Amino acid sequence: MTLNGNTGTSDVLLGKTIAGGKYELRRVLGEGAMGRVYLAWQKQVEREVAIKVLTIEDDQARGRFLGEIRTTSRINHRSEERRVG
Repeated sequence: MTLNGNTGTSDVLLGKTIAGGKYELRRVLGEGAMGRVYLAWQKQVEREVAIKVLTIEDDQARGRFLGEIRTTSRINHRSEERRVG
């Protein structure tokens, strides 16, 4: 995975908004075999987030991506627990 954000190509998604205008993609954080991770601005709550976008389209990649989503959705950080509780 490239972690320096320099993919060597221009990215048509940079500066664009996605998900009905909820997120603005600001820069590439990294790139791997399945996709690219962007630093994005979540407009509604005014915070930075990381968003992964698949760059390949096949059922196996989609399955791995959904597995990543399930795994990361189980992660809780102590500071988040204090805010929610």
